Amino acid sequence: MDEATASNIIRWYEGLEEEVVEFLRYVPPQNQNMNVWSPRLATVIVEACGLIDSLFRYISPAKVTIHGKKKKRDKLNILDYGELHSSNLQLPAQKIILLISPPSYRNPFGIWSKQGNRSFKTPSWWTINNDLKHQRIDNFCKATMDRAIDALAGALLIISKVPELLPATLRHGWLDLGGLNPEYLLETLQKGREGRTLETPLFALWLGYWELPKDIKDFSPLRCHGSKRLLSFFGKF
Repeated sequence: MDEATASNIIRWYEGLEEEVVEFLRYVPPQNQNMNVWSPRLATVIVEACGLIDSLFRYISPAKVTIHGKKKKRDKLNILDYGELHSSNLQLPAQKIILLISPPSYRNPFGIWSKQGNRSFKTPSWWTINNDLKHQRIDNFCKATMDRAIDALAGALLIISKVPELLPATLRHGWLDLGGLNPEYLLETLQKGREGRTLETPLFALWLGYWELPKDIKDFSPLRCHGSKRLLSFFGKF
């Protein structure tokens, strides 16, 4: 993946997040408002899932064998991606902080936890994506704020798992250097020797080797090398 393509992927995501941020200016994202739907959010969900699908395909082998059946990369679906990448990318365990008061965790691939030998299940927001792709007008009411946020969180998580995109996140201001040399930071992040919090206007995602606390009230922005903005948002170190 070249530098221009990486930046275009980040811009793709940023455009979708900007749509949601603008929507939230008029509809506070709390309580029953999380079930508010809009045709604009339908577009966000479908585009975010398209981004996820594109990146999953990019990191998948050209040919794979799943449950004894051979498949080409362009024939893979979301459940195939779960089989291929859920464990090695630790997707079910990844929590994303929604930077809206009060802050909360989003766990877009949490349904894939503890699958064992059972078949993977489709995340609810992905099912809604399929409904919207095939019969959008009939399914507008499923395009809720809650699902749009989960789809965006899923897209951000997969972006963070593609090593070629890490330099682009730095160029777009998603990573705070904290006084470190950019080349050193990128190298140590890719090797798992350094932790940093990746931040967008709507989310914070910890890129590190320890798990976030179960209760978000115990989250420490300073321990996770968050920016001054993140410390101010939580009002603590």
